[in-house]
Amino acid sequence: MKITDKFYDKWYSDTFDAVILANGKTIPYVPIFPHLAEFVERNASKPREQQALITHAKAVPDPNFLRKAKKVLFVGSSVSAADLLQYAFPRHGHGSPNSVFVSRKSESSVRTEWLDFACYSSGITTKPTIKQFLPDQNAIEFDDGTIEADFDVILFATGYHMHYPFLDQHQYPQQHQHHDVSNFYLFTFSRNDPTLALVGNTYAGFFFNRVESQAAALAGVWGGFSKLASPEEQEKWFANKKAQDLKVFFIRQNFIDPLIKLAVHGRPNPFDLGDRYEHVRDASEGKRLVEQIFFELKDGKYSPEDLFRLGWSGVEQQGDEFSFSDGFIDKLADLSVAEGYTDGRALRDSLQSSGSEFDSDKDARIRGSISSLSTDITKITEPLPGSQK
Repeated sequence: MKITDKFYDKWYSDTFDAVILANGKTIPYVPIFPHLAEFVERNASKPREQQALITHAKAVPDPNFLRKAKKVLFVGSSVSAADLLQYAFPRHGHGSPNSVFVSRKSESSVRTEWLDFACYSSGITTKPTIKQFLPDQNAIEFDDGTIEADFDVILFATGYHMHYPFLDQHQYPQQHQHHDVSNFYLFTFSRNDPTLALVGNTYAGFFFNRVESQAAALAGVWGGFSKLASPEEQEKWFANKKAQDLKVFFIRQNFIDPLIKLAVHGRPNPFDLGDRYEHVRDASEGKRLVEQIFFELKDGKYSPEDLFRLGWSGVEQQGDEFSFSDGFIDKLADLSVAEGYTDGRALRDSLQSSGSEFDSDKDARIRGSISSLSTDITKITEPLPGSQK
């Protein structure tokens, strides 16, 4: 373990009754492409003003520079790519009309089909996966044989590794190879070590609800209030792939409920708080809202900063559409005009509010839906280079 104070790092050893792996997905994953290393080296040798920015989504603290980039390539087909993509618009004269490209590995699943609409929308050129980098031409060849050159931004939005280098690779061989989280019963309890648990590192929606149920189950089992199933019953769970399906429709029955059964008696189910009882509907509403906001941000009706500053306290739902309260629109318009975006007052035409009193419970449900959808990223299964040291 490491303690950092003002002047130095101090490493020390200690003994614990149990350990929870909760380090998240923190190491950027970049696919292996032919000649990528040489392409990066050539780029770095150029004068600074001629260098392209080649980076990963993790290293982008402020994405507003994307609007000014002349030619941008996003590599990735899931939420993190679309989330950054909206910052590349409106172009305001930066680059040609076809200056934003997205290289995608596949079309989205049904649960994230809004990403397809986003990536195929006006002003975006969608390309297949990358075949190779061409350092001599400062270009990239795609799998359809087309070549594009002279990108000034290449942004990998390709997900993250799950990596546990601090575990003994002989005692925990599966966990040491980051991709095998299936050795945890109910996605939480280690198959081989009753004192080791995993929290958070599964690819599914409703992140905070899931983590809450894991914490409740761990408190119940490790606190002596409940017991895990027998090894034989656990083996049946591992063999039953249907029980491990984490699509939105099955999150409750396959993830949340089995864990809450292990919690201290009376512990509320995180899907049964207030009006948060219809998680499939929450996900559906959240998906529509995210898609609507993507296009309105892309069209320059307001800036991403506006939404961050104003929060979701002015969002209302009317049938299948979401609208904004008068107060929210006024603030949004003022901010948009002040920052040089398209006429913010025109927002009243497209974001007309019903004038009804805002429902704070619905606000919480919408915000929860957006948070859960933001965790739904493409699963990365390739082993981390060098992980077998």
